[in-house]
Amino acid sequence: MAFNNALNRMIKKAKVKRKRITPHGLWHTHATILLNQKTSVITVAKRFGNTPEEVYKTYGLSDDQADKKAATVFSSMISI
Repeated sequence: MAFNNALNRMIKKAKVKRKRITPHGLWHTHATILLNQKTSVITVAKRFGNTPEEVYKTYGLSDDQADKKAATVFSSMISI
């Protein structure tokens, strides 16, 4: 409970508009931020005690720019 109390004090001090932020929510936010900043999935998996497959399954995020680049690369490979 000490962690939750400290977290709630920080939230109040920061004037966060969200009603409730949990340690579990911070866990997911942490992983999402790392992945969005291009941290290796293997590194994230090790940090969270998961396999890379589990990280993909849980956080299966799609980067729109990376997706567009993949489509362009594939299109250029199959164009005649």
